[in-house]
Amino acid sequence: MSSDILYYMLGSLAASFSCGYAASSAIAGGNVAEGGEARFTVFFYVITLGMCFAFGLLTDRFSLSGRLPSSAGLLLAAFGLLFVEQQPVAAEILTAAGCAAFAAGGAADAASSGDSTRFGMFASPLVPGVAAGIRAAESTVVPVLYPFMILVFSSVCIFAFCAKERSHAPQTPESAGSEKKPVISSPVPAVPVVFAAAMLASFALFSARGARLGETEGYPSLIYAAAAAAGCLIGGAVADTFGRREISSAAVLLGAGALALSGRFGIMLAASVFFISFAFPPVAGGLASIYAKHESFAFGTVMLGILAGRVIFALAGAPSGAGVMTYVRAALVIPAAAAAFLILPGKRKKPAAASVADN
Repeated sequence: MSSDILYYMLGSLAASFSCGYAASSAIAGGNVAEGGEARFTVFFYVITLGMCFAFGLLTDRFSLSGRLPSSAGLLLAAFGLLFVEQQPVAAEILTAAGCAAFAAGGAADAASSGDSTRFGMFASPLVPGVAAGIRAAESTVVPVLYPFMILVFSSVCIFAFCAKERSHAPQTPESAGSEKKPVISSPVPAVPVVFAAAMLASFALFSARGARLGETEGYPSLIYAAAAAAGCLIGGAVADTFGRREISSAAVLLGAGALALSGRFGIMLAASVFFISFAFPPVAGGLASIYAKHESFAFGTVMLGILAGRVIFALAGAPSGAGVMTYVRAALVIPAAAAAFLILPGKRKKPAAASVADN
């Protein structure tokens, strides 16, 4: 595996950290009207996830390599941090836009290889980076100069050492023979299927977390971020080894089961986040394989689905009740398992070795 993915991982952590840092600084500094924190949070998601889709379209339109939008996005995020103390809301807009540009470029590079392991490594720092940035701004123990320097360093490394052209790795005869074709191999049905699955799963998880507000404040929220990171990192590698369709579908079903138990056992919510994140690299990468040469659009589609689920949650809130609603949320996750089964190739069983008698 090329070492350039390590630069993207560092960039993922730095960009997402700057987003969380700027957002938390804007709220802590009294720059958000009292009672408007929830609206500002939705605003943060709209900029970051919505612009990720927009930058993805531009990245694909001009067939840019990952290094150009990624390095530029990191510099934009670094520039935004300069305004954290004087204009924190403007800083949040700039850092969120920079993070979105970085993610669109990084996804183009990570997904074009067709390797779920690589995609999982790229995506794993995104959620914990935001959570860590929020905590760092709240505690004021991390001077803004530190993330600024890491952003600039990551930008230079990505521009200098990462691929200058986007690679569209053709499927080798060996890999083609080892996997069954996906049920849905056309982007026309695949895009809405994945979007709907991401939206429903997003709403279910945000709603479940919202129903446990007392347990998601402060450091416990980092547990969910760590679960998301571990799921992405491990899920991509396991799916490449044991079969993307089988592993992803099973992981989402396990996530739905854990979510059904989260009303009684709080730790099961973290388990649900882990298993659902487990399927994220293969599903996003699978959609990118179907929509060849539009890897950033495929990644942006998943992000847009997550955004739609977050907006629905903001409008509907978290329905109370640990009984029926817990099972409803779990049921909303199941379509993601169906989406994984439909768009991902299955692992083809190796033919049994011929016996001596047959020879």
